[in-house]
This record gives sequence, C-alpha cells and structure tokens, in this order.
Amino acid sequence: MSYLVKEIFYSIQGEGINCGRPALFIRFAGCNLRCTVKSQGFDCDTDFFDGDMMSIGEMDEAIHNVLFGKRPSLVVLTGGEPLLQVDKAMLTYLRDKGFEIAVETNGTRSIPSGIDWVCVSPKRRSKIVVEKADELKYVLAAGQKPFDVPVKARWKLISPAFRGMEPDPDAIAWCRDYVLAHPEYRLSLQVHKLIGGK
Repeated sequence: MSYLVKEIFYSIQGEGINCGRPALFIRFAGCNLRCTVKSQGFDCDTDFFDGDMMSIGEMDEAIHNVLFGKRPSLVVLTGGEPLLQVDKAMLTYLRDKGFEIAVETNGTRSIPSGIDWVCVSPKRRSKIVVEKADELKYVLAAGQKPFDVPVKARWKLISPAFRGMEPDPDAIAWCRDYVLAHPEYRLSLQVHKLIGGK
C-alpha cells in the first residue's frame, strides 16, 4: 500500500486543546471538498494538491530523518482530508512506533478504530458522518456563525479564518466576540502561523 503524502514535518500543534504540544505531522494530499470564499466564506489555506507516493517503509525513513532522534508522543494526521487514505496498516505502524494518534478531519468519512484523538472541522453544505469527536472546530470568517452538525464533542472551538498565513483582524475580532457571548465555545487561534511554524 502506498499513500499520497504532501509533507512530513515536526512542529508545534498550533490549534485546539492540544495546542502547544510538539508533534509529528503527516499531511496527506487530496481532499474531497473545495473550500472557497463562495462555498465557505474563506479560501482553503493549505496546499494539498500534489505529493509523493510513499510506502510505509519510505514514510518510516522520512519520519526518522525529520525527527532525527526527537521523540514526540503525538502524531497528527492532517491534509487535505487524511481519512481518504489512512488505513489499518498505517495506524498499526504508528501505534507500533509508540505514537498517540490524532486526526484532523472534515467529518465526511468514518473514523477508523485505533485513533486516539479526533478533531472534526466541518464545512458548510457537506454531509457529516462522524457522530462523536474529542473536538469540534469551526473555522469562521467575520460575520459567520457555527452551523448545526450531528457531532457530539467534549470541546467546541471557534477558529478565525486566516488569509493564507496572515491573520485576518476582522475574523479574529468577530470570533473573539462570539466566544465571549457564547462561553460554551473556546477560541482557537492558529498559533503555529503566528510563531513561524507550519
């Protein structure tokens, strides 16, 4: 089995409840949705269109080269939409390496067993099939509000949309004020972008 991988890198988790944790990131290429200003109110900020086909052995070598002796406990599977590709063989490999496995998904694909932490970031007008997650994270532009999805989550987050790698002051102010008025949510900034990470 081979996987289309955009990049593998070591960084700080910049979003959500795990914000601040060092983590290995595996970004998979490809997505089943297309986030644009017209469809979501903001453009997707991630380049996931192309990548390299990698076997688990090739990924193991890339991970070894990226970590170079570092031992983060967390691996984050992201994309694009990682659940288009993540399978039992991949999860078994990561588990055998001793990782706690987190996934960031749009919620349109079922969660396979063996994942420890699930963050669902739903998109408008898409069919959500995930019913339970650890985090439910809405990415919102200025003026937008969370929308109903059938996901039960312990944590509900609001994340201001960025303009690529640049903060959008209007979105930040809107989301800040929304969270202050709706304290069942937490504000989640993309800290990794603010500190020069990926």
